[in-house]
Amino acid sequence: MAIHQDILKFRSCLDFRRESWLFSEQHYYTGIYKTSKNFGYDIKWSPHYDYVFDDELGNIHIQATSWSLPFHLEIERNVLPQTESQDAIALGLHQFITHLVDCVEHIYLEINAIKFKLDGRPIVFEDQSSPGWHRLQYTEQKVNLNEIFDEYSLMGESGHYDLVCAEAASNEPMEISWQFLIDSIASFESGHYRGSVIYACSAVEIEVVPVVKQWLSNNTLTHPSAHLKKALIDLSNPIKFEIFFGRGKVHALDNLKGHQRTSLLKELKWLNNVRNKIIHSGYIAQAREAQRAIRTAGLLLR
Repeated sequence: MAIHQDILKFRSCLDFRRESWLFSEQHYYTGIYKTSKNFGYDIKWSPHYDYVFDDELGNIHIQATSWSLPFHLEIERNVLPQTESQDAIALGLHQFITHLVDCVEHIYLEINAIKFKLDGRPIVFEDQSSPGWHRLQYTEQKVNLNEIFDEYSLMGESGHYDLVCAEAASNEPMEISWQFLIDSIASFESGHYRGSVIYACSAVEIEVVPVVKQWLSNNTLTHPSAHLKKALIDLSNPIKFEIFFGRGKVHALDNLKGHQRTSLLKELKWLNNVRNKIIHSGYIAQAREAQRAIRTAGLLLR
């Protein structure tokens, strides 16, 4: 390996969502030194790798399965967060692999073939300052939907069954805002945190805009539809959120007390800001931000 810097080594597994040539044999990617800004890395994965480790918590076995392949990564230490926090190192590892996957999708158009999540899967690492393989202790990144939709957690399996039957029998499309929220959750589960944040913010906008439109129609001279449409475009999302909350008689806010409304309004403005950074500045969203985005949209829609 042509990396002369202090390096970290990682071993874990990549998942694939559908059959792809990317997982039929060994694949190998390495950093290319075209500019001074490039950093060194080597990553390879193969259906033939089989890693076994023992640590204080027991045996760790990383092997190929029907939908995952082991990988080995060596990467310059200074690319990852300069901290002893293993959570931060795990997030840095995820960010690098997400970027690599984005590059693979861009060059080969193998869309949604690969995913890598911090979902509790075993990750081991070796640091030059501490020889030997060690398990990376990180916080599992997951969405607790029961925390958001507490009434669902109390309903029980039969209640969900009845809802599914009734929803399907109506033969009507789901509310668009809920469709976007489901898309946000699905993106999170696939490890696509950028899309998760964008979908969550779209779910919020779809819920907010009709209320704001009605308020403009009732309280301003902007009555003709063309003027209303332009006014809605001209208003920034933070102002729309303020109008939405100030409107008062909104079902989504019925069960929220004063300080809860203030807190949710603050979260909605945060969500809009992150969405804007993603769309306009190419910001790479993190798992925790996607979790927070889903929770924020869910609290408004429930």
